[in-house]
Amino acid sequence: MILASSIATVVTLMSACGVSAEDFFFQFIGGSQIINNQRLRANNSIPALSLGVTEGPYNPSDHFSRLRIVNGVTTTLAIVPTNPHPPPIAGYYVLDGNEQVEGAERLAMSYRVASEGSKYRYTEWEVKEDKEGRKLLRYKEDEGYRWIAKQEKGKDGVKRWVPYWVSPTARNMGSQSNWEYDDVDLELVEAKGSVNSSAPGGVTEP
Repeated sequence: MILASSIATVVTLMSACGVSAEDFFFQFIGGSQIINNQRLRANNSIPALSLGVTEGPYNPSDHFSRLRIVNGVTTTLAIVPTNPHPPPIAGYYVLDGNEQVEGAERLAMSYRVASEGSKYRYTEWEVKEDKEGRKLLRYKEDEGYRWIAKQEKGKDGVKRWVPYWVSPTARNMGSQSNWEYDDVDLELVEAKGSVNSSAPGGVTEP
């Protein structure tokens, strides 16, 4: 189990204003051999507004979930489209609290954060660096929260592990007793390849 208390050094990636020059991918740390060190994907095998990891072999049209850190008064994670013809409006990665489970929010994507759901949180992300230099994703002031990878199965029968940000209290974990999940952490790894919508994963690897 990887908890926030294990983080030795905190580095919040915030400047006075502006946009990070780097793009990143989400990557699981921990859990089973299937998901450990795997970058999160979206598209066909995973619902359009969700993201996660599936069992291999991977669908090449399941693109890696690419992001850019936008720093200002608050910090958001902007979606970097890896498909042709993205919506003509900005998209963000959000914590979706519409799961009807107290203290459990799915990491999801939205291009309509102002209108799609009052239970979205997306403006106070933080990135904390551990002693190994890994950039770990957190949400501001959520003391004691941690990441889990919930196992789900889509209508196509494909298993996937989806990240949830949870408060591990006895009450909340009791509500999740019927879930299959792994204790994980969520790392941001630099995206070194360029966006290429026709390439496997939506990126040309260096």
